[in-house]
Amino acid sequence: MGTRLPKYREDGIAKRQIQKPRYSLSKFVWTSAIGILCLLALTHNCSAQQSDFWTLQSLDVNYKFSRVYQMSIGTQTMFNQNSTAMKLMNADVAVIIKFPSNMQLEGHYRPIQTRDAKGGWTHRNMFFGTLSWNEQKGKYTIQLRERIQRLTYGDLFEQSIREPKLYNRSKIGLRYQHNYYWSLLFNTELFLPFNGPRQYRLDQIRTAAGIGRRFNRYWRAECVYGVMQQLNRNRNNHNYFLSLAVHYFI
Repeated sequence: MGTRLPKYREDGIAKRQIQKPRYSLSKFVWTSAIGILCLLALTHNCSAQQSDFWTLQSLDVNYKFSRVYQMSIGTQTMFNQNSTAMKLMNADVAVIIKFPSNMQLEGHYRPIQTRDAKGGWTHRNMFFGTLSWNEQKGKYTIQLRERIQRLTYGDLFEQSIREPKLYNRSKIGLRYQHNYYWSLLFNTELFLPFNGPRQYRLDQIRTAAGIGRRFNRYWRAECVYGVMQQLNRNRNNHNYFLSLAVHYFI
C-alpha cells in the first residue's frame, strides 16, 4: 500500500487548519460600558448650578476627489430641554485637504437656524477651519486638533449690531480600533474665546466617550455620550448630551 496523503493538500503542501480568533464582542461591550461609567463618575460631582440633556443627530456625505482632496456635505439637528424641544438645525459644507505627514486641513461653512427665548427662529452663520494631526500605534490612534471659528448673527451678508463670537477649540482624542467593525472613542475639548467678557479665559470643557461602528466601505456611525461643563461664568451650568453621527463615503 502507498503512503497515505494528508487530508488537505494543495500544490504539494499540506494545509493546516487555522482557528479563527474568537470574536470577543462581549468583552468589547463591557469595556465600552466601563469607559462611559468612568465618564459619568468624573462628571457627576461637577460644580454646576443647572443641567440639561441634549440629543444630536447628524448625517454627512463625503466624496474623495483624490488622496489629497475631499469634500463633505451634511446636516445636524439638536434637541434641548431634556431632549423635548428642537434647539437648532444646520447644514455643513466642508473642503478637506490631507497631507502625507498625518496632518489634515479643513474649511467649513455652517448656516444655522436656532430657537430664541421667545420660541422663534433666528439666523446665524459659522465659519471655521481646523488643523489636525494623528498618529497610529497598533490599534490605538491619537489625534490633536485645533479649530478657529467665527460665529455671526443674522443673515449671511446682513450687518448685525451684535459682535461676532471668535473661539479657539483645542481637542485631544483617542480611538481604540477593536476590529474592522468596532471602535472606542474618547476625547476632551477646550473652548477659549478670543473676544467677549471671557476673552482668553476657558469658558467650556467638553468630555465624551462613545462607540464607533463601520458597516462596510461606505457606511460608518458613531454614538457618543458626554458632558459640556461651563467655566468662568456667573452660572457654571453643565449639560449632558447623546449624539448619533452617520457618515457615508462615496
